Amino acid sequence: AVAATGLGLALSSDGAGEVDRFSPQTATVQVLEEVLAYEGSSATVLASVLFSDGSRRELTTATGLDVRAISDPVAASLDVEGAVAMVTSDAVNMDGLLLRAAYVPVGSCSGAELVTAGVPGVIDLAAPDAAEVVLSQTTLAHSSDPAAALGGGGVATSCNVSVFLIYGSRRVDVT
Repeated sequence: AVAATGLGLALSSDGAGEVDRFSPQTATVQVLEEVLAYEGSSATVLASVLFSDGSRRELTTATGLDVRAISDPVAASLDVEGAVAMVTSDAVNMDGLLLRAAYVPVGSCSGAELVTAGVPGVIDLAAPDAAEVVLSQTTLAHSSDPAAALGGGGVATSCNVSVFLIYGSRRVDVT
């Protein structure tokens, strides 16, 4: 009988990794450009399962790949959906094993994980260079002020406030 003996993993922030980049070693874990540097940045877990007969098969969530945050603190920093992990607004800097990947064969009655491995990564959030506050109105009046009742709509009594963090040339809406 052929059994799963290892799980080859990589974490790619550009989603362009290929399974043939994995070494043939059992339970190999490789890391490809996995430094997540800002809220909303994401990385995809690329995986293949190694079988006892030497064959290897690429895994996706449709073929049995199960990816989860390795702990509660990581779960607060990464939103994992399918094989993609995205940095959340509550993220904190961390380095080490961030995700846990498992091979659960599709159609398995027990749902048993045949092989598992930790996926290393780095969340290294830079401090913003600047903050920007944008107001939809620059002049406001209290609702009881006669200026608010002037013809043509009067002076606004409320406005929308947007807040942006600036990282180099990137502008992130944190409203």
